[in-house]
Amino acid sequence: MDQEKEQTTQEYEMTFLVKEGSDILCIKKAIETHGGTPTLEGEVRTITLAYPIKKETMAQFGFVRFTIDPENMAGLNRDLELDGECLRTLTVSGPFAKNFVAPAQRQHKEPTREKQERVSDAVTNEELEKKLEEILN
Repeated sequence: MDQEKEQTTQEYEMTFLVKEGSDILCIKKAIETHGGTPTLEGEVRTITLAYPIKKETMAQFGFVRFTIDPENMAGLNRDLELDGECLRTLTVSGPFAKNFVAPAQRQHKEPTREKQERVSDAVTNEELEKKLEEILN
């Protein structure tokens, strides 16, 4: 039975906007209610909306990856549309990159020496004028 269930489930990623001050548990609860299993949850940040959505100008933005039976997606989307806390959702189906690194965990790379050397190869105005005079004469 487990093999049959695994074959019928598909991986999805849902980005969402929920009202500021709301808990994102409403998203995970809706997924679990429809037989889904959350597998990865991204960082949730408060953002200013470009335009009001349901009279809200600020929202919490995040994403969650989950597996669910594709037949249950219509019910999940309908329930989230009717939920007063959820402003917007966008769901895409997998496959997804396996090596996701949260922005807070990414390491800042230092500029390579090649870039630094290219900057030092810059020509001064005097050298450019001298070269122009050679070309024109």
